[in-house]
Amino acid sequence: MAEKLIAGRYQLLEVVGSGGMAQVWRATDNVLGRAVAVKVMLPQYADDHDFAVRFKQEAQAAANLASPYIVNIYDWGHDDQDNTYYIVMEYVRGTDLKTLIRQEGALPQEQVAQIAQQVASALDTAHGYDVIHRDIKPQNIMIGPSGNAKVMDFGIARANEANMTQTGSVLGSAYYVSPEQAQGKALAGTSDLYSLGVVMYEALTGQVPFDGSDPVSVAVKQVNEAPRPLEELRPDIDPGLAAIVERAMDKDPSRRFPTAKAMQADLGRYLAGQPVATLSGEATSATRVIDQVPRASQTAVMPQVGGSKGQVYSDRGRASQNPARRHRKWPWVLLIVVVLAAIVGAIFLVRSCSAPQASVPNVINQTQDVATQTLTQSGFTVGQITFQPSTTVAQGVVISQDPAPGSTAAQGSGVALIVSSGTSTTMAAVPSVSGLGPDAAAKKITAAGFVPLRGPDVTEQSSSYVSGKVCQQSPESGTQQLLGSTVTYQVYVPPAPTMATVPPLVGVSKADAKKNLSNAGLSGSYSTAYSDSVPAGYVISQTVSAGKQVQSGTVIGVVVSKGPKPVAQVSVPDLNGMTYNQAKSKCSALGLSLSASGDTSSGKCVSQDPTPGEKVDTGTVVEASFA
Repeated sequence: MAEKLIAGRYQLLEVVGSGGMAQVWRATDNVLGRAVAVKVMLPQYADDHDFAVRFKQEAQAAANLASPYIVNIYDWGHDDQDNTYYIVMEYVRGTDLKTLIRQEGALPQEQVAQIAQQVASALDTAHGYDVIHRDIKPQNIMIGPSGNAKVMDFGIARANEANMTQTGSVLGSAYYVSPEQAQGKALAGTSDLYSLGVVMYEALTGQVPFDGSDPVSVAVKQVNEAPRPLEELRPDIDPGLAAIVERAMDKDPSRRFPTAKAMQADLGRYLAGQPVATLSGEATSATRVIDQVPRASQTAVMPQVGGSKGQVYSDRGRASQNPARRHRKWPWVLLIVVVLAAIVGAIFLVRSCSAPQASVPNVINQTQDVATQTLTQSGFTVGQITFQPSTTVAQGVVISQDPAPGSTAAQGSGVALIVSSGTSTTMAAVPSVSGLGPDAAAKKITAAGFVPLRGPDVTEQSSSYVSGKVCQQSPESGTQQLLGSTVTYQVYVPPAPTMATVPPLVGVSKADAKKNLSNAGLSGSYSTAYSDSVPAGYVISQTVSAGKQVQSGTVIGVVVSKGPKPVAQVSVPDLNGMTYNQAKSKCSALGLSLSASGDTSSGKCVSQDPTPGEKVDTGTVVEASFA
């Protein structure tokens, strides 16, 4: 389907994800000139009524949910040419949380809390419309370059009051479904919060809380088993964050956070360094002690003195049989408790004297005037206002805010706003950013009045591409586009070179040398030389030593033997009557050596050996006498 248009408008470029019933493509909206993601139902499901309903339901469920943490839905429809359904949505550059966990393992605690807070904000928006996501899992949470999360895939979402079939009610991944969802019971927003708790558990430990050989066995564990305490898998876990996860994953929905907003607020307290409500007494009924082992933040009940074995717990948690020793330790224990209480009291006093904290209201999709009023009434001020063209948000309406909605900030602090300047009717030429670095390209696109978007890096080798520089852009430079529309650029990042081990070549035949080099991903440059010790056709030497690591494709110099150098034969000249110098010159010209005796200064040759005309090898010594 690549290089094809969906609905005559969306140019499919490359597959960026796939699932059981659809593929997600990176694409270009040729009408608005922006990058989008297009989810295309696989053709084999196009005629299945249930799949079509779910597909349409996904678009409808998310289309009206205005949140910076929910992937925006732009369009939905049926493509007659390929007889398939499609959803057009916001293109989020980044990776999904599942991939991030697989790559990095357990994530930092604050990062997990921040992601969970943003997902809770998204769920608060959805639940406000009576929409339950029903499939919260790391694969459906996209993490952008800035670290912000966006929830996607409302394919099995349902309105709270909608009637569901028994089969439909248990859709979702068994690793993340709530106990009531696994049992096919009626669901509420707390079911999504359970799934979010499981996601946090996995992100904090690098593993899911329940695993099994098949989805059914996993679902049974969701209903009947308690997960391993986070402290066992991650000893450095903050007790407050652990309590939030534990409360979200309570088997009893009534003991979880009552709303996504409540969970979002508790995560905000944790991130602000404040005591979380789950540990401060607001939700003690939701906190369970697994196997009756108290947390460090909870109070251990001391066993009564004088039991059957006379055991009590010492300050190190071990049993002591010595009452006198126990009583000697109590003054020290009491002193430590008093000191710790004083420290905690001082911390609370300092915090109480500082500016009070409050939850930042959501002013996204409000007009600038209404947003200003909302922030002022909530105890905040309007910070820097930036105007940005938008093809999707009406003029004067807030596109985004910083700090994010639901986060905690000091009252009286400023909230920066990005406000839409509306859809521009002015056309302008798209600038050329080829050969620029990514930052310089983004600045040039912005300066020209467009919105820069870095697309996936290009790794295919090309002699015209420069590493780390823009190699492609869409639309092409010089194209007339509406100001405020998106210009996508891609940077060439060459793949890391593969390495090869140079094989031993000396002493093998030329044919075997070629074969060995080819098998190693290398090639050879061959020359020849005479050798008295290496047979003809076999390798004398190689330019790179055997066993050395070189880049694949490297050319290795190879010298092949021509065998012993052949020896020429000549006829011995007649030296009789020649002077010494004449005889020496004659022999040298033929490649022979002269050994003289007698009067070599004025005499002439009177005898020689070998005799004239005899065939000898070049280099032979001719003995001559002079008188």
